[in-house]
Amino acid sequence: MPIFKFVNNIYWLDRIKSLDRNYVGDKALNLAYMMEEGYPVLPGFVIPPELFWEFIREIDWSDPLFADFPNSSLHINVEDYRQLQAIARGIRFYITTAPLPSELFPQLESALSRLDAEVLVFRPSLTYPSIETNGILETTVCEAKIDAFASQLKKVWAEYFSAKSLFYWQQKQVLTEDLKPSVLVQYLPEAIASGNLKADNNILEIEATFGFDFSLVRGEISPDYYQINLETKTAMEKRLGNKAIAYNLHRQTGTLTPKLPLPESLEMLQIYLLSEREQDRYSLEENDLEELIELSKKLTNIWEENFYLEWILSNFANNKESQFYISLVRTLNNSSQRNELKKEKPVITTTKLSRDSSGILQGLAAAPGRVKAIATIMTNFTKNNQDLMEGKILVVRSVIPAYFPLITQAVGIIAEKGGMTSHGAILARELGIPAVVGVKNATQLIEDGEAVLIDGNAGKIYLIEREEIMNEGAIKAEEKTLVTDFSFPISTQLLVNLSQLHSIETVKDLPVDGVGLLRSELMTVELLENEHPLIWLRQGRQSELVELMVDRLSQFAAAFSPRPVFYRSLDLLPVNPLNHTSSDIADDDVGKYSDRVLGDRGTFSYMLDSAIFDLEIKVIERVYELGYNNVHLILPFVRSLEEFVFCRGRIEEMWKGKPSSFEIWIMAEVPSVLFLLPEYVEAGVRGICIGTNDLTQLLFGANREQEQIATALPPSHPAVMRAIKQLISMANTAGIPCSICGDAPALYPQIIDDLVRWGITSISVNPNAVEQTYRAIARAEHRLILDAVRRQNNLDS
Repeated sequence: MPIFKFVNNIYWLDRIKSLDRNYVGDKALNLAYMMEEGYPVLPGFVIPPELFWEFIREIDWSDPLFADFPNSSLHINVEDYRQLQAIARGIRFYITTAPLPSELFPQLESALSRLDAEVLVFRPSLTYPSIETNGILETTVCEAKIDAFASQLKKVWAEYFSAKSLFYWQQKQVLTEDLKPSVLVQYLPEAIASGNLKADNNILEIEATFGFDFSLVRGEISPDYYQINLETKTAMEKRLGNKAIAYNLHRQTGTLTPKLPLPESLEMLQIYLLSEREQDRYSLEENDLEELIELSKKLTNIWEENFYLEWILSNFANNKESQFYISLVRTLNNSSQRNELKKEKPVITTTKLSRDSSGILQGLAAAPGRVKAIATIMTNFTKNNQDLMEGKILVVRSVIPAYFPLITQAVGIIAEKGGMTSHGAILARELGIPAVVGVKNATQLIEDGEAVLIDGNAGKIYLIEREEIMNEGAIKAEEKTLVTDFSFPISTQLLVNLSQLHSIETVKDLPVDGVGLLRSELMTVELLENEHPLIWLRQGRQSELVELMVDRLSQFAAAFSPRPVFYRSLDLLPVNPLNHTSSDIADDDVGKYSDRVLGDRGTFSYMLDSAIFDLEIKVIERVYELGYNNVHLILPFVRSLEEFVFCRGRIEEMWKGKPSSFEIWIMAEVPSVLFLLPEYVEAGVRGICIGTNDLTQLLFGANREQEQIATALPPSHPAVMRAIKQLISMANTAGIPCSICGDAPALYPQIIDDLVRWGITSISVNPNAVEQTYRAIARAEHRLILDAVRRQNNLDS
């Protein structure tokens, strides 16, 4: 590698078209080529690898671990997590705290002066064309001042040595000393709209949103979507996104509402909640869309019809009219071309099912029943979708909370991802509609509008002729007739899990002793039409939100009075309150659910921001004022005694007239409860509710949304059963009731014998499992009575 003096180590985009990619990387070379061809490109410059290595050579490594760095290959055992973290922290500390050489500053100051920008965007990458760094190296922004720039540059360089990066480089067989970090620095103008587009075989796909596309990249919104025939320049598909927020440099007067907090990497920007008017319209005007299509058509002459680019629509340089600017471009070809780049994502090759063959797809039988209906493929949720789902079968990659209103209109669910205890499966069982999950490539193998039969008992899906539906005269699911003799009394309380108002009608004639779990999250998603409660609060709509929740909760209380209703307070995702939904997982990335499981959720989130919990206290107080004293509270995902004490303190402080009959329970789903239950009881816990879904995945470190893991490690596993036995025993010793409300009793009714024998107080299940659970409890209690009689007879004899 040639050695350059620092003053020669900044390359401007408009001067690098003849350089080798090893100096500047493909991102910069592609943009330089576009500039040469006369296309509008955001101006900027490149900090090449040699500047980084010159900086590294200037550092006086004081730690023996780095004595030979950078000449050593840093043979790290990436399987040793602690060692990996320690090495990563050490390297990053040295990089971020070491000063940049003074001779570099004059050129940096000159570069900043030439750009004349307020904010800069840093796009790090490697100069290896075959190494994709998306998801490894994050795009960041900083103020366009020399001190801020120098600090940010070192932070960007340090990220090449994070634990995640070091692990990735080793997996890609890239030696540390061979790293070639290239940083593209660009002017970041005010954005009217931004997004990306992909042109492939004369089909153009565009994603767009208001402001910068950070909201899109971070998964905080669903973008507007267009599919265009480039030859005719006509729209084949057009779909309004679900856009709640926007990132920008400054507030756009009259269109954006209150400012929200930002992640550290984007702290120079501002983020706003979009008004309802903004949310209900496309981010691109028709003339802007036509201009973007025309630009893409011209680019096909350069990139041979297959390319991907990111764009910004801006009034850059105070132009009177807005203009599109290209911020990134790459080919989508696997062949050897100008840039030798690979596709962003692999293409899944699938073959549509044929009715001449068996036409069967197999998955997990998540909710029982059989139904014939028309399939609707859903890959992006918008408010307009809800009207399309009535009487249809919903086919999705994964069931996220945004889809819950659609499910209430659907007659069946097919999902590519998810397990028996995933949220989609739980809701389907409550609603009594058939569901099959874990069906690989379902959204590609089934075509929109096809006639489908779901067998939720066997976990199979069949393609059928539309006439089979039409000849039946109606789209309907199997009718289920109750056959259990409920006259046999049981001592163990049988409760029901609910979230939807129309489920009350389903259970009104069933012998249930109340609601053991009112799932507030699902209830709220339906009630607020997918909007996060924080959005209502920050829009000053607290009173309206309280009234809506009081009305909904009081309807449940009235329907079951005087039987108890145990309301579980909200367990949303506070680390990302900007999503329009309380989504646990992204539609196309179920793996992100693990972050949600271990994030600031449950009662810990109340300690960080008690706004929503305070509101729920007001709601319960109002319900009591209406005369419904059968509502009690369950606190979700309690990790520590301090969290419970905090929550109880908030209740005491806000609800001065709280009656002594009001009970505060906790969910027993975090394993720490096994060791802290006596302390919880002493602090005022009046009962526990065992949540087998979270307890199982936390005991095993297993994601319940991933069907293979969830199937291999079920809630009936001996380790889980021993934990449940211990919780029941401790509750009995403490003299408090112990309920179980997870899916384990319904999915594995054979465990009910043990639950009853160990002394469970109540069992709460979804409506569709009430009948079988009643039978199982009756059978278990009958056996206990017979065993007791026999033991007594043996003693008497």
